[in-house]
Amino acid sequence: MFRYLEIIWTSFKMALQEFRSNKLRTFLSLLGITFGIFCIISVLSTISSMQLAVTNDLKALGNKTIYIDKWQYAGGGSDYPWWKYIKRPTPKEEEAKLLRLKVPDAAHISFGIETSSNVDFGDNSLTGVSYYGNTEDFDKIQQVTIGAGRYFQQSDFDRGTPYIVLGYLIAEKLFGKAEKSIGNTVKLKGGKTAIVVGVIEKQGQSLLGGWDYDNSILLTYNFMKQLIREENGQPKILVPIFAGMNIGGWAIAALSLIVGMFGVANIMFVTVRERTSQIGLKKAIGAKRGVIMMEFLLESAFLCIIGGMIGLLAVFVLTLIISSMLAFKVFIPLNIILLAVGICLFTGVSAGIIPAFIAARMDPVVAIRS
Repeated sequence: MFRYLEIIWTSFKMALQEFRSNKLRTFLSLLGITFGIFCIISVLSTISSMQLAVTNDLKALGNKTIYIDKWQYAGGGSDYPWWKYIKRPTPKEEEAKLLRLKVPDAAHISFGIETSSNVDFGDNSLTGVSYYGNTEDFDKIQQVTIGAGRYFQQSDFDRGTPYIVLGYLIAEKLFGKAEKSIGNTVKLKGGKTAIVVGVIEKQGQSLLGGWDYDNSILLTYNFMKQLIREENGQPKILVPIFAGMNIGGWAIAALSLIVGMFGVANIMFVTVRERTSQIGLKKAIGAKRGVIMMEFLLESAFLCIIGGMIGLLAVFVLTLIISSMLAFKVFIPLNIILLAVGICLFTGVSAGIIPAFIAARMDPVVAIRS
């Protein structure tokens, strides 16, 4: 056991010595490995971060939720075939109640209507605020996190009490601090007044859009019916956006790793030539072929790991820059770091196997004389 640890430690020291003694040559040879790891890890980290952000956004849309609506959500503009959907029936609350009876496996069913109008408090007035009026199961389907105050109670839904829950930015713009809005009376569409009972926790920018809680207010369906009669839903359409990026990143990285592999192989060929007498001396005093081969394979692998660590460091710096520019935080997951180490080891062993095989087969007498 200690013998193998000694071989590993010796190989690591020889790799560092090679890097120190021939800095430019080693750096240029490892540049391909560094760039390959940089491409793989940067692309996979960005995609992984986007997937996590999208997953979190999907929670705001309602996981495993079906939206029934008169209109098709995707589309718009001059090419939108509105004439295909205008004759469709409009969903009604009675139909939602009927669904509860006909589909007992559906744990929660919510019906909602929406509009857009002003919200006023004192001299402050906000325009274009989204109103969402929903029945009691809405918070069980959507992820609504209350930051201050409370959500609606069952009695509020039953009676249509004039209570509302404000989005964080709406509350902040009207009252300075969102928490100060609790208990205050605001004026809604058509001069109708309502009391603020809660504030939704700040959501931030979403990749998919979805429910923009920050700039909206929530009402009970029965209270919303006192303001409008228009019925509409919010079906959502998701598009796979990751596959092409994965393929492109791996293609660039594979090319870079092949170039880097040839560079490392070149270093190892030169190293074998420079240490011919040392190899002969080791074999003369009893070193076996397997030990010699292991030393050179480990040294090659350590050189690739050094290149990979440089690439990882570059990706870490890049994540800090990208995170400040994008709407989501980019990070490097542990499994991707382990993948990078595995790729470095595979590349190092593949690049060093021929030079190591040549070193292991040397005749000790010929090697010492050379």
